[in-house]
Amino acid sequence: MAGLFFVAWGVWTGAIGGVVLGGGLLIGWLLDGLVLLVGDPWRGHQVTRQVVPRPSRAGQPARVWLLNRSRQRGSARWLTTGYQDRVPWGQGWLPVADVTEEYGRYGVTPPRRGSVEFGPLRLLANSPLGLWQSWRTSRQPTSLTVWPATVPMVVPPPVATEAPVSTGLGLPRPHLDDTTLREYQPGDDLHRVHWRSLARSNRLLTRAEEPSATHNTVAALRVRSGATSDAVDLGVELLASWAEAMRKAGDGFEVQLGAETMRQPGNAHLMDTLANIGADDLAPVTGDASVIVEVAGDGLVSPMRVDSYVSLTDAAVAFQDALGVTR
Repeated sequence: MAGLFFVAWGVWTGAIGGVVLGGGLLIGWLLDGLVLLVGDPWRGHQVTRQVVPRPSRAGQPARVWLLNRSRQRGSARWLTTGYQDRVPWGQGWLPVADVTEEYGRYGVTPPRRGSVEFGPLRLLANSPLGLWQSWRTSRQPTSLTVWPATVPMVVPPPVATEAPVSTGLGLPRPHLDDTTLREYQPGDDLHRVHWRSLARSNRLLTRAEEPSATHNTVAALRVRSGATSDAVDLGVELLASWAEAMRKAGDGFEVQLGAETMRQPGNAHLMDTLANIGADDLAPVTGDASVIVEVAGDGLVSPMRVDSYVSLTDAAVAFQDALGVTR
């Protein structure tokens, strides 16, 4: 410290000016810290963290907002404030550069899928001369689910049957031949009334049998014990890309993930599941391959090794070729 140095030098040499200068510096240093202590700008303040979008997707930018909810802003304008946030994925404490009185914000790009937590958060305050710094720690974490990365894919069109029937929802419906109609009996479930027959023949009929199940395309992800996390992630991303393409095409599909079979899953449900699924949750695979993705529909597609590819784009192109998509 400069003040102590000048005081010691002045006493040693007998220079009164050095002692006075050193004493003045020490007093200024102490007063600078006292101002920070008395005028702590974060006293009684509450800062909340929001991540947008939520959930986020691996490889796509997200923005983190630190919102000052306190009504006592500007109580010590001569003190500068800032934030340091603890960011997941091994990035440690991140200084927040974009700061105003109402908020702080910064951008992140999640590198991989999974569930993570942000926090704790440091609320920084600097003294007027910048000789002192204090911080308060907000330990309330913010959880974030990161969906697997996806790329656009093209899937084969549905195979036409002898009596194809379309629907506005894009899902296949059973043909009328798959059911047996009979006269309506009191007590029959009104949900099984065949209203079209009533309109055509003025007869009230009901379906005596449930429609036969429609055929769905089924995809499965299999992992060998000891497969690397990168290979597993690539397999999950490829499966997620295929599922998104099937949904956009209006095709019915199922996904087998170990012991769980998801039939026509909603996008959020499927992505949340894929975000957190691990190798131990998936069915095993034998042979040299670490990770394979296979699809069975009207024809069986040979299982494709995922671990032989580095990028998701290359794997998706090869998968489209295996599905017989013409490019």
